[in-house]
Amino acid sequence: VLGRSDDALATAATAARRAADAFTGFDASLDDAVAAAGEAAGLATRSATTARGLASAMQLNVLGTQPLAGLAGGFEQSAQDLDGLSGSLSTMGTALGQNRSDLVALQAEMGRLADDLAELASPARVPPIMPIGIGLLVLFALQSGAVLLVGLALRRGALLAPSSV
Repeated sequence: VLGRSDDALATAATAARRAADAFTGFDASLDDAVAAAGEAAGLATRSATTARGLASAMQLNVLGTQPLAGLAGGFEQSAQDLDGLSGSLSTMGTALGQNRSDLVALQAEMGRLADDLAELASPARVPPIMPIGIGLLVLFALQSGAVLLVGLALRRGALLAPSSV
């Protein structure tokens, strides 16, 4: 039973260490995702500004007519959509940044857990349970034997003593 528990602790320590190492890769991926979301939000904001500029340019007056005025509404709608996209990307980047922080904390905790499990699985740290158990059994047997001997001696003394009745 002890060998299996030692093996289980060693296996758990290895699994915790691998999980902590895997979190390192996730951390880098999340860091990249936060940066990409920020860049995409900036691009969407700049594109919205450009679309608004185009919508304004569509109001061009040529000989008293505005031949491109019909296109202005589409550019303005695109600008609004791009502003919404920029906001969503910014929110996503913030959420990914928080997830990254949580992941870094979890990585540290998994590393500590792996260290603790490895220390518990170490043969040097496991108390010698079998010799302690045998020692306790011998101690209990000696105590029981001593009690029996004292009990027999008292009974024998009671039998040999003259009766006062």
